[in-house]
Amino acid sequence: MDAEIEERTSRRHVGRNLQKIRVYLGMKQEALATDLGVSQQEISKIEKQDEIDEGLLVE
Repeated sequence: MDAEIEERTSRRHVGRNLQKIRVYLGMKQEALATDLGVSQQEISKIEKQDEIDEGLLVE
């Protein structure tokens, strides 16, 4: 059981990392959404995900 908990906590939360990078660059969700051609709500949803589709990350 301890190994399972450790594995979960050591996993990267890609959405949170994306959010940190966006904030570091001084971008608002709306600006990123416009650049990607999606809604601001979609960006918010993406930033809450542990994993993000690789195709979207490439964009």
